[in-house]
Amino acid sequence: MIPSRQGEQVVADLQANRVRRERAMVELEQARAELARLLVVGRRKGLTIAEMARAAAVSRETAHKLLRTRTQTKPRRGERTSHAS
Repeated sequence: MIPSRQGEQVVADLQANRVRRERAMVELEQARAELARLLVVGRRKGLTIAEMARAAAVSRETAHKLLRTRTQTKPRRGERTSHAS
């Protein structure tokens, strides 16, 4: 069956939507990684989980999870570890 012109437009719209969602997922992952980095920095500066969670508008549970995940992974290139001089 050959799709109608309207059907072709819906397919094109669906493909455009997929691209938008893929871009949004990348941006969301980058924002989460940034949040995790900021939580680590905040802890090093003496901020409490409650303070940081409130400022970031996330739950304390989410802040704890991100901190655990971040501290269990290797640092990114160029970042210093806590035992580096």
